Amino acid sequence: MGEDWQDRGSTLAEMLVAIGLAALVISCLMSLYWASSNALLKLTAAADAQYSVRIAIHKMSEDIRGALSVSIPEGGSNLLLVTANNETVNYYTANTELYRDGLAKVPVAENISSICFAGASALVSITVIANVNGTDCQMTSNISPRLAVGQAREED
Repeated sequence: MGEDWQDRGSTLAEMLVAIGLAALVISCLMSLYWASSNALLKLTAAADAQYSVRIAIHKMSEDIRGALSVSIPEGGSNLLLVTANNETVNYYTANTELYRDGLAKVPVAENISSICFAGASALVSITVIANVNGTDCQMTSNISPRLAVGQAREED
């Protein structure tokens, strides 16, 4: 009785080579998965930080453009303004959130790590920094309070 090659099993060496190759392929696939997962987390954090900064700048810009008067207290971390309907509004940060405190205290944006106001009644400069999972986004905007500038021109 001669042995047929189809009846033979695999040798130990063949099995070890097959297991080694399978482990190599699986480890390559896992490292690719982890790298893409980390990239997704970083991109999501960057998008969230940009969104927070854009929302903060947009909301403050609307109020500043329609303000009758704008003042920046010492330190530049608060913005006080009076709107066209004589509502006093205060923008400030607390616990990484930007708040608009007018008739009611309303959170405007989250993940705001720093905010700085500068300028005078003719031009207000706002710098906002948001941090999401270690990813920073900074935006600076210069806004002119149209009603306050218009009133100053009328008085001249």
